[in-house]
Amino acid sequence: MPMQRSTLLSQNAILAEMVRTKKTLSDTGAHIELHSEIPVHFAEALYRTVLELRPTRCIEIGLAYGVSTLAILTALEHNGRASIGLPWSARRASGCRSGVRCSAATQRKRVVH
Repeated sequence: MPMQRSTLLSQNAILAEMVRTKKTLSDTGAHIELHSEIPVHFAEALYRTVLELRPTRCIEIGLAYGVSTLAILTALEHNGRASIGLPWSARRASGCRSGVRCSAATQRKRVVH
């Protein structure tokens, strides 16, 4: 049976808003301009890869604003898994934490540092 295709942005409203506005929020709620995020077509490819491979664990090393992290988490959630390991540096990446935290809260994902 072929896998049903859906686009990443239609599955994650937080990420869609980040891409549309080119902004994310800091931990304090201030807007942060995105400038080094991965392109949407790379995030979509990452999302589809996780959907197809159905990993039981994901660890992301290196991050900017959480675009790739949200792509991975969205696919994990779709596959019935909901956790990702992030590097220690994620604790300092305010924009990433904020977007992931919002997404996790609204979509019941678990983020492990």
